[in-house]
Amino acid sequence: MTPIAVPTPVPGWFGPAGRPALGWVHRPAPGGNAAALAGTGVLLCGPLGPEAMGTHRTLRALATCLAQAGLPTMRFDYDGTGDAAGDELDPARLDAWLRTVRDAMAAGRARLGVSRWILVGVRLGAALAAQVATGREDVEGLVAIAPVLSGRAFVRELRVFAMAGAARSAPDPRALHEVGGCAFDEATWASIAAIDVAALQGPPPPRVLVLEPRPTPGLDGWATRIAQAGARLEVQSFEGADAMMRDPHETEVPQAMLASVAVWAAGLAAEAARQERAGQAARPDPSRAPPVDGPDAASLVGPDGVVHLERVVRIGRDRALVGVVAEPAEGAGGARRAGVVILNAGAAHRVGPSRSTVMLARRLAALGHPVLRLDLPGLGDSPARPGEPDNVVYAPHVLEAVAVAVDWMRAHPRAEGCRLVGLCSGAYNAFKAAVAGLPVDGIVAINPLTFFWHGDEGDGPDAEHRMIADAVRLRSAAAKPGAWRRVVSGEVPVADILSIVARRAGGSLVRARRSLARSVGRPIGDDLEAELSAVARRGVPMHFVFASDEPGLALLRFGGGATMRRLSARGALTIDDVPDADHTFTRRAARERLVSVVAARLGSGSGPSAAAGTPADVRESAFAAER
Repeated sequence: MTPIAVPTPVPGWFGPAGRPALGWVHRPAPGGNAAALAGTGVLLCGPLGPEAMGTHRTLRALATCLAQAGLPTMRFDYDGTGDAAGDELDPARLDAWLRTVRDAMAAGRARLGVSRWILVGVRLGAALAAQVATGREDVEGLVAIAPVLSGRAFVRELRVFAMAGAARSAPDPRALHEVGGCAFDEATWASIAAIDVAALQGPPPPRVLVLEPRPTPGLDGWATRIAQAGARLEVQSFEGADAMMRDPHETEVPQAMLASVAVWAAGLAAEAARQERAGQAARPDPSRAPPVDGPDAASLVGPDGVVHLERVVRIGRDRALVGVVAEPAEGAGGARRAGVVILNAGAAHRVGPSRSTVMLARRLAALGHPVLRLDLPGLGDSPARPGEPDNVVYAPHVLEAVAVAVDWMRAHPRAEGCRLVGLCSGAYNAFKAAVAGLPVDGIVAINPLTFFWHGDEGDGPDAEHRMIADAVRLRSAAAKPGAWRRVVSGEVPVADILSIVARRAGGSLVRARRSLARSVGRPIGDDLEAELSAVARRGVPMHFVFASDEPGLALLRFGGGATMRRLSARGALTIDDVPDADHTFTRRAARERLVSVVAARLGSGSGPSAAAGTPADVRESAFAAER
């Protein structure tokens, strides 16, 4: 069955002046089922913490599914998360998140033209939705997906998660709890632990649906309270909860669960509409409040009091590319500054892993730079190209989208040219844009994992990357105490070591062959030295930033060879080493070091500057000597 086409989602800011949040309205197609369900809207309350990033794709799909069922739907970011203003270490986080839910409901009434709500919460978002819904007469129903009902049980899960994926860098002293790239101060951690949905006082919504992938701690107590209040609780099992919260490039949308929510919500909305038409419920006539769009731009006040603007843009001929621009406030003095486009890191949407892209964009905007955080086709809120799948990290035709963004930024009235910034696949795309001759004025490539992507074949340059990564791991393991004892005892197979050494030797022969072919004017494919030279000839500065022990650094040195060293010596190529960091800069302190060095590079056009706040433990090297 062909899905029902619905209008393009409409963004809009809402909430307190100077500290707004961003919401997205998904409206149903006119007529059809929408008329029968008129008056009811759905608000999606997503998860928080390390579960939030991977669920962006599922929440967007759920909002679309609900709109296709005839239900106007709104999704949003909580204060201090995603695109919203604020920071994760601001005080009173739980109160701020609850306020955002209430602000979203107030804004949604006007934007959706509704008088009653169904709240849909995922994980901790379900606990927030339950608390806000308790005692409100305008909430007809609540859907709790894999809900957190006991905060104490949830923080235990977070502790286990943190121990399993401990980052190598030291924790931020202000964030006593860091889990999966999210930081919580002690007060926030305690307020989460104190959540007990079963103990909420006041009448619950008349209808509650719980979708659980496994038995939910605290559900029996909540069910008893709901029954005592004369409300109705339904419990359904579903599969795919873990898959929808994986890392963004691995996440899977649980389509069956989406359909269950849409069917249940549509049935509840239809029942409410029938009661309203029969006069059994005294509700305001939603037709008296026609839907209106929220503002697509807002002023944000930073922690230092600096005000900048952020707005949602759609660019390209079909306006399919979505991004958020941070720029100096209108009327702010100063000359034009370097324009910056930040590309997606892997399949993470425009906020970046652990919200690092938001941190960087707002730092740069405070310094006077216009910055576009872009969603490439099929990622975040930019739809995939017709006929192509979404959530593809190294997608074909991606440079066409990058070219659109570069042209858009170069035309920005506050921009002096355009620089590209990217982490991981974003670094690859930024570099390839410069190689392709796009009119960029510099690139900052952070932790690229490859310089030539050919999918998942077992040979070619991607195998070269795996060889380099294995060699880096071997060198790191050899430096640890007792390494040779483990080899002699057979704990580390000698065959694996010999295989790595042999592949490294083979890679050196390939590099020598490329160098010879280049010297006689017959270059062969996938020649990193040739690409570095081509970018340098166009006068495009190349800045590379690597975290500790990143294989991409060894790959750059190995493939870049003498050309990389020559370009480094004359300042056309620079390398910064950010110690005590992993691939996505999971620890907050590592992210802040990364933001400082990138801001300094973009602000000075050359090396890190003490005035730009580059920390002393970010090291620069002409060609990053072997560790």
